[in-house]
Amino acid sequence: MKKISLYFILILFPAFVLIFFPKYTIDDAYIYYRYADNFAKHGQLNWNVGEPPVEGYTGVALAVVLSAFIKIGFSPVIASHSIGMISYFWGLLMLYLILRR
Repeated sequence: MKKISLYFILILFPAFVLIFFPKYTIDDAYIYYRYADNFAKHGQLNWNVGEPPVEGYTGVALAVVLSAFIKIGFSPVIASHSIGMISYFWGLLMLYLILRR
């Protein structure tokens, strides 16, 4: 019974957050969106296309992944929210597998 309630809470909490909390995007995410957009459309991982390189992102992986989503026609906002949700559940699964050992 204890395990079932724990699993229920771990799944219910993110569902609660996604349903009841505001649906806005933090402004720092738009920095990644601009880099990803420039990379997808112009092939330059840069803030302004054609200017000397400026790195304003923390990690290159998210910008590259978002640019792939932009390239196939997805909104970077929807893609990053989806990546966040998938990462939460993936991390939850990995934590469960580690603690089970």
